[in-house]
Amino acid sequence: MRSLFALAFAILLSGCATVGKDFDAQKADQIVEGQTTKSEVIALLGKPSMTGTSTGGLSVEGDYSTYAVYSFAKSQARPETFIPFVGMLVGGVDSESKSLTVFYNEHDVVTATSSNQSSQGANTGLLN
Repeated sequence: MRSLFALAFAILLSGCATVGKDFDAQKADQIVEGQTTKSEVIALLGKPSMTGTSTGGLSVEGDYSTYAVYSFAKSQARPETFIPFVGMLVGGVDSESKSLTVFYNEHDVVTATSSNQSSQGANTGLLN
């Protein structure tokens, strides 16, 4: 009985994958360019997925800026994918992603933000 439960649990888990740490996009609306500081952004959204610096043509303001990227992606197999024989005909995967990039000046004040979201589906079955 225990092995049957473990097998069922493993099958359920195999249908979903995530990358990054999910963040509340509505909290990002509280960021005010020219006013919000890096520590306030971290208090709102947590630790970013990636940070870096840009110089020259890539910077938002002047010759130097730092940036933080918050990103999250989730992919989940459609339930019909797991039905024997049916899955190979009409299976598929649905994916969602979102990211937010926050740019800071040399005083660690937000100078700009950039965000995007996407939802996509991929059909993996022979009939779709």
